[in-house]
Amino acid sequence: MRPKKATRGLLLRKGVWHIDKWLFGKRLCESTRTSNLAEAETLLAHRIGQARKAHFYGEPREHTFREAGVKFLAENQHKRSIERDVRALKALDPFIGSLPLKRIHLGTLEPYIQYQRKKGNCGGTINRELAVVKRILNLASRYWRDDADQPWMPVAPMLPKVRQMHQRQSYPLSVAEQRLLFSELKEHLRTMALFKVNTGLRQAEVANLRWEWEVEIPELGASIFVIPREHTKYELDRFVVLNRIARSIVESCRGRHPKAVFTYKGNPITTIYNSGWKAARRRAALRYEQEFKRPCPAGFRAVRVHDLKHTFGHRLRAVGVSFEDRKVLLGHKTYDVTTHYSAAEIGLLIAATERVCDLTLRESPAIAVVHPHQPEGIVHQMISSELAGETVSTVRADTYRSILPDRLQGAASEIAKASGVSLDQFITAAVADKVGVLRAAMGSIPDSPVVAAVRRPYGLMAIGSEKDNGSLNRLPRQEIKEDGLANGDPAKACNEVRYWRRPTVTPPNVRRAAIIKKRSSKFPWVERKSEI
Repeated sequence: MRPKKATRGLLLRKGVWHIDKWLFGKRLCESTRTSNLAEAETLLAHRIGQARKAHFYGEPREHTFREAGVKFLAENQHKRSIERDVRALKALDPFIGSLPLKRIHLGTLEPYIQYQRKKGNCGGTINRELAVVKRILNLASRYWRDDADQPWMPVAPMLPKVRQMHQRQSYPLSVAEQRLLFSELKEHLRTMALFKVNTGLRQAEVANLRWEWEVEIPELGASIFVIPREHTKYELDRFVVLNRIARSIVESCRGRHPKAVFTYKGNPITTIYNSGWKAARRRAALRYEQEFKRPCPAGFRAVRVHDLKHTFGHRLRAVGVSFEDRKVLLGHKTYDVTTHYSAAEIGLLIAATERVCDLTLRESPAIAVVHPHQPEGIVHQMISSELAGETVSTVRADTYRSILPDRLQGAASEIAKASGVSLDQFITAAVADKVGVLRAAMGSIPDSPVVAAVRRPYGLMAIGSEKDNGSLNRLPRQEIKEDGLANGDPAKACNEVRYWRRPTVTPPNVRRAAIIKKRSSKFPWVERKSEI
C-alpha cells in the first residue's frame, strides 16, 4: 500500500512538519511542532481559514494599551478626576503600555500590583488605579471600532479587586473628643472643622464655599447655601442647611473676602487636611490618656477630616432624624425626582439640625460612640441596684446606639420626653421588662447579671402624661421572683410566646414507611404484581 502523500504546503524537516505556503499573495512560514501529519494538516487548515477571513473581511489591527490610554484621555477631558487618571496611566505604562490589549489580564497586571504593595500602597489605592484599566478594556471591547468596523479587542477580561488587608474604619467623635481635638487646631482650621461637623459637608465643599451660593429664605428669616452641581461629588445641587452654630460661623466670616467664605491671612483655604491638622492630631493624642484616664484609641490617633462628616451623621441618627432627611443633609444620592425644596421643607431640615446642637450642648449619653475595639482598661459606668446598696454588675453606659426604625424611634422619643427620661433609659427599661416576661414564660431560668442589673433599677413602667419628680410613673414594685418576673401574670405571658413551640420532625425512615403504605393502599395492583 502506497504511503499517503503530504498536503501541499507542508514540508518534513528533521522529523517535524513545517508550513510553507503562499496565501493571497503572502507567504506563510511556520513550524507545526509535531511529527504527526494529521495534526499538521489540521493546523494548516486553520491558518488558511484565518488568512481567508482576513482577506475578505479585513484584518483587525492590534492596538496597544498605550494607544488605548491616549484615546481614553482625549475623550474624557471633561472628567473632574482626569488628573488622577493621568497619574494612574503613567504608573501603569512601564508594565503594560507596550502590550496588545488582548494580552491585558490579571497575570500581566500582577507585577504592577506587587510593585505597589512594596511601595506601601493599600488595596484601595491599587483598586482605584485598576478601575481605569477596567474602563479602558470595556470601552475597547464594546464601543471603540477600527477602520474595518472591528472592535479593538474581542472580549474584556474580568479583573477582580485587590483584597484590602487593613482597611481603616470610620471614627465618629464624641463631644469630649471633639473638644479635645478642636482645642489643638489653629483658629482658621478650627472654624472650618466646626462648620463641617455641624453641616456634614465634604472637605472640598467646605474649602470651596462661596458667598454667591448663599440663598436667603424670607419666610424663615434664615439663609442656606446651594452648592452648584459642578462642585459636588454626585453632580447634583447640594443644599447646605445651617443650624445656629453654623450660622454664627458664617456671620463671623462675613466681610473678610469678596468670594470665599473661609480664608487664612486674606487668601482662600484650599484644604483642611494639612500639616496643621496632623500636628494638632498628634498633640491631642498625647493629651488623650491624661484627659480621659484611658489609653488613646488607634482611630483617634489617625482621625481624618472625613470623620467629622461621619460624626454629623451619627448625631443626626441619635436625635431621631429620619433616613430620608439624613440623606439630604449628608449630601448622599437619593434617586428622587424632586430636586427643589419648599420653604416648609427647608424649615424641617433646619429644625433637624438644631436638634444636633441641643444634643451636643447637654452631652446626652445617646451620642456616645461605640467603637468595635475598645482599649483595655477603659472605665465603664457602674449601675447600682435600687433594691440593694451593692453594685450588682458592670454595664457599659456608652454603648447605646439606636437600632429602631425611624418611625418607631420617633414615637419612643416622644414618650420618653413626655415621661421625663432620656431615650436610652426608656429603651433599656422596655427591653429589660420584655426579657423578664419571656424568661418567666419559658420557665424558671434565672436572669443573667447584666439583665438583672439593667431591669432592677427601672422595673415595669406605666407610661402616662403626668410626671413624678422628673421620672417615670412606675407600677408598685414587688420582689423579683425566682422565675425572673417582677410583676405580671406568668399565664398571661405564656400567651405572648406561643410561637416558641418546638416543631416536631418525623424521622426519614418513618416518613418513607408511611409513603409506601399510602401508595400501596392507593395502587393495590402494584403489590399483587410484586407477589406474583
